[in-house]
Amino acid sequence: AYRADMYRAYEAWNKHQVLETIQLLDSIEDHSSGFKQPAVDFRLLANSTRSTTVRLPSHTFPATDIKPIRGTPWIVSADQGGYLFFHHADSGELVHSICVTGSQIAVGGHGLLLGLNYVNVYPLKCGNDQSWLGKVSATYFSPTVVESLQFSPDASLLAVGPRYLPVLVYNCQSKEVQQNLPSKSRNRTVDFSPDGQLCLVVEGEKQLLIYDVDTGQLQRTVECEGYPQLARWSPTGEWIVFGQYSDPTVYLVSNKPPYRTLELPQLHGTIESLSFSDDGLWLAAGTRRGGVVAWSLA
Repeated sequence: AYRADMYRAYEAWNKHQVLETIQLLDSIEDHSSGFKQPAVDFRLLANSTRSTTVRLPSHTFPATDIKPIRGTPWIVSADQGGYLFFHHADSGELVHSICVTGSQIAVGGHGLLLGLNYVNVYPLKCGNDQSWLGKVSATYFSPTVVESLQFSPDASLLAVGPRYLPVLVYNCQSKEVQQNLPSKSRNRTVDFSPDGQLCLVVEGEKQLLIYDVDTGQLQRTVECEGYPQLARWSPTGEWIVFGQYSDPTVYLVSNKPPYRTLELPQLHGTIESLSFSDDGLWLAAGTRRGGVVAWSLA
């Protein structure tokens, strides 16, 4: 059994399936404990995976969101138990945790934001000896459970996606609703274009909707073959990426005529999360079966 699992682990590693390799090594270590000392082949592969990955401490409750805090070495994550966890991005070390009410996170120039039926904005105090969150600086209303949150790039606007109701775009200075963007979906995604002029909304009826945030007018509709559940702008604004329910394919749609769509197939199940690197040259997708797939877009 040891030899068979080691063969599978090396095979997964050679296919660049890092998470599957880690899971197999964990299983081998657990099952061989007390019976067999892991051999050189195990230690070599384990050291190779550790040199390329950073593992965050496990959450007690299922994790619901994770975001980098730009310009700092920290990552913040949330879980269903109502806790925030701050990790060092390089080591994965848990450096601070705090109990709050909220399961979704958005990080902007003006602070950290959490939402669950309402939205609180907190000033960040990373590295503080006491709490890393200041007192609530603003509270925004949402009529139903908050499914998604996003600041505009300059943090002057905040898009809030209530479940099955229009997306609310708040002006962060006046704290008033600037636009109501029509949507009938669960609103698992709201996202701003890199210039902050457009807002992307996932519509349940096989469409992505792109609105002008100044006028509230619909600028473009992207037709999808299935039912999209999440989407993101690329950092350059050149592409929109989206995933569909019960579909393992990632779709890239260009933002300039002539419009074209690229399909990126993978073998690890339905797409559950999407993220670009800051330079837009890499795209990563997390899947329902626990895989993370990365593509070079250079």
